[in-house]
Amino acid sequence: MKLLSVVVTVHRSTFRYLPEAVRSLSDCGREVEVVFVNDDPAEGSIRSYLSELCRVNSNFVYIEHDRNRGIFQSYLTGFSRVSGLYCTIFDADDIIHLAPVLRALRERADYELIFTNEYKISASGLSVNEYFRKPDFDFLSSCFYFYMHHLTLFKSDIVRRIVVESDHTGLYGTFDFWLTLHYFRRIDKSRARVLKLDDFAYGWRIHSGSTASDVNVKPSNSIERLKLVRSYFQDHDDPGVFRQNRQYAYSVNGDFFSAIDMFGLPPRPERADDVWNWLAAVGNPERTETVLRWTGYFDPQVVCYSFALLRHIPLRYLLKLVNEPIFVISPLSAHLFEGDNSFKYHIHHVPFIKRLAGSELLRRQVFGFLIGSPAKGVHSSFEDQLSVVLVKELGN
Repeated sequence: MKLLSVVVTVHRSTFRYLPEAVRSLSDCGREVEVVFVNDDPAEGSIRSYLSELCRVNSNFVYIEHDRNRGIFQSYLTGFSRVSGLYCTIFDADDIIHLAPVLRALRERADYELIFTNEYKISASGLSVNEYFRKPDFDFLSSCFYFYMHHLTLFKSDIVRRIVVESDHTGLYGTFDFWLTLHYFRRIDKSRARVLKLDDFAYGWRIHSGSTASDVNVKPSNSIERLKLVRSYFQDHDDPGVFRQNRQYAYSVNGDFFSAIDMFGLPPRPERADDVWNWLAAVGNPERTETVLRWTGYFDPQVVCYSFALLRHIPLRYLLKLVNEPIFVISPLSAHLFEGDNSFKYHIHHVPFIKRLAGSELLRRQVFGFLIGSPAKGVHSSFEDQLSVVLVKELGN
């Protein structure tokens, strides 16, 4: 079995860049299968080029649609045919560097997910416009925006089942996000092994009509993302109200009801005392005192503002995902984590998970709220491991 299958969809709009994309695949050897899907059969030059390319390369596979069926169906076609241990998307107008990925797979191939950094290149491919270093992965932040993007590797056996069995009605341009959220549904998120490679293994080309130049080039994608996120959290018994982020069109904001439903969260606390009384009611009074000692004096309005963060966090989903109590860090204390990779590289408004010992929190004198599952109770000591949820900013 080959280590990796790469799916490339081809249309006349990207065909001019395809030879350079193919050259970037030239050093991947026999460990990689490349599946080309021709979604523009009326363009004879595409058929001629790909047919000859696949004739002389035994690890290249050529598939041709009977007519133009669109990008989503092209990926469905390609991923239904992958045979490698892992599979990934490679756009025909970009360039790829698989050496670090293959090196990692040769060392260990039992990850559920692998992703790399990426960069933007000019239309000519001669200059680098911008480097994108990714945050550390978690199953909270990744539901709101697909920061793994290029390059992300999935296990092929799971992907083939998703392609056959999962609904994609009304979706046309968000295959990568659709695939990711369905993939999350099918793996054990509490035990999943995820590898982030620090290599910049993907070059995303900026040219007219590409999402690299304007993520809103297809406004319908934003509607599809909202639909996908809403469905994902509904399936995890944590429905919410979702909207496109104003600053980052490719990301989603959410308001959830689980904190109200599970813990009787006051919807609009007016006084700091309301917050402390609530903490005492849902947790250990001794624990509440500890929180009070950490926070010191804060203006009641500031305390209530921070408390309101809980409505932006899918607590029911989160408590099923992790095995430890959850400590929600207010933006007032988030600056204490500015050296952390996730804090530095996440966009604003996104809640994300960081695991650390309670003693580390104590040293930092953070301001936040401890949430323990009623079923599990709250651990007896802050020396226990905690799942810390940082909220960078609320966003709009």
